[in-house]
Amino acid sequence: MYNQASQSNENQSSTAIQLYLKEKADNQHWQVKCATYQQKLEQLQKNYESIKEKYKQRLHEERFELCFLLHIDSFLDYSRDLFGRTKIKYLEHIKNVQKDLNETRKLLEKDTELKSNQESAYQQLVDERRQLLTR
Repeated sequence: MYNQASQSNENQSSTAIQLYLKEKADNQHWQVKCATYQQKLEQLQKNYESIKEKYKQRLHEERFELCFLLHIDSFLDYSRDLFGRTKIKYLEHIKNVQKDLNETRKLLEKDTELKSNQESAYQQLVDERRQLLTR
C-alpha cells in the first residue's frame, strides 16, 4: 500500500509538474505573442503618426497654394482694373494732344497766312515807294 500511495503521489507530482511546465510554456507562448502584437501595434502607431504628419503637410501646402491662387486672382483683377483706367486716361490724353496739335496747326496756318499777307503788303509798299521815287 505504501508503494501504491508512493506511486500515486509520484503520479500526482508528475502530473502537477507536467501541468506546471505546460502552463509555463503556454504562458511563455502568450508572452511572445503579446510582445509581437505590441511591436505590431507600435509600428502601426508610428505609421499612423507618419501618415498624419504627411497629411497635415499636404493640407498646409494646399491651403498655401489656394491662398496664393486667390491672391494672384485678386492681383489680376486689380491689374486689369488699373490697366483699363490707365488705358482710358492715356486715350483721353492722346485725344487732347491731337486736339492741341490740330489747333496749333490752324494757328500756324493763320500765322503763315498773316506773315504772307504782311510780306505782300510790305512788298507792295516798297514797290509803291520805288515808283514814287522814280517819278
